[in-house]
Amino acid sequence: MENTPSSTHPKNEPPKSNAAAAPAAGGTNGLAIASLVTGILAFLTGWFFLGLFLGIAAVILGAIGLKKPGGKGMSITGIITGALGALSGLVFSIIGLVALVSGGAILNEVTNELNNYSNEQQSLVDAKKDFAKGETAVFADLEVTAGEITRNYVPDNEFMRADDGNELVVVELTLKNISDETVNVSPYSYEIQVNGAGYDTSFVTVDPALSSGTLAAGAETTGNVVFEVPAGAENLKLQYVTYGIDKDFQTRTLTYTLAL
Repeated sequence: MENTPSSTHPKNEPPKSNAAAAPAAGGTNGLAIASLVTGILAFLTGWFFLGLFLGIAAVILGAIGLKKPGGKGMSITGIITGALGALSGLVFSIIGLVALVSGGAILNEVTNELNNYSNEQQSLVDAKKDFAKGETAVFADLEVTAGEITRNYVPDNEFMRADDGNELVVVELTLKNISDETVNVSPYSYEIQVNGAGYDTSFVTVDPALSSGTLAAGAETTGNVVFEVPAGAENLKLQYVTYGIDKDFQTRTLTYTLAL
């Protein structure tokens, strides 16, 4: 009687399994890694609009990565950091957009103000500067009218009289502020011009004296100003000097005169 083999496998050969090999647990995938890296970058750049785009990309990569085997933790982390980066980027993008729009409006307003100021200054440069006797003169922001003029004025106080060869001239001035803002006025802003030579305001006062101070828009004041000039001088002119800026932004000396 023949012996039957006890096993169908060759000696020392391990048995083969019909089941397919299972994937290794805990593996990672490229999408999860990409989501994590992109999410971190989005979180770090969230103060800039770049964070918005990186954050959206991180969330999308993380969501796809969750469907792949392995890397679940990195995908979730990528989604969270990406969402935070996207949210920060969105907020800062809105703030930046609002600031840009507001900045543009402010810039336009500043530009318009500068243009208006430049035009106003240029109009002062181009305005009439010499006025005849009896005219109502315009000296920059002031409307100036010369009233009564007294020649050879002699004060009661002998120590306040004119030097030898000179005389005191009293000029009644009315000043009106024709601008939209308050302006400063002073009797010492004026001088008498005689044949090209200027003579400053005297410290002698005659009531009612023109006083220093401010003049509101549309307001006016009247008072006397005293000058010491060569005796018998002719062709007297009241002179006022100020400054303006032309269209080339160059400072110009503006000299106004009014014949007395």
